[in-house]
Amino acid sequence: MLHYLSPDVVDGVVAAYRDVLAPGSHLFMTSLVDTGLPQQQELARITRENLEEGWARTPAEIEAQFGDFELVEPGVTYTALWRPEGPVDPDHLAPGEQLGMAGVAIKRR
Repeated sequence: MLHYLSPDVVDGVVAAYRDVLAPGSHLFMTSLVDTGLPQQQELARITRENLEEGWARTPAEIEAQFGDFELVEPGVTYTALWRPEGPVDPDHLAPGEQLGMAGVAIKRR
């Protein structure tokens, strides 16, 4: 849950975690996302105000946290699009479905 890690510690914390995982391990991460949508930015602001934590990251910033791990399809995407049980129209997600992204990756070596 990357959104609980401040920008000044996230890289070191996640890198340390990746380093101790055994080859073949899977790493799952979620985060509040910021693609420029006002509702995303508002949720991050409310989270920080109420929990004193809550940083939204761009999709590229989330993906970068996987380092050299191999992303599993569909990669880093909105949680509503990560292997849904039924059909989901990616062009018509509800506002709540656009607040977070997730990804899974495998450590190959």
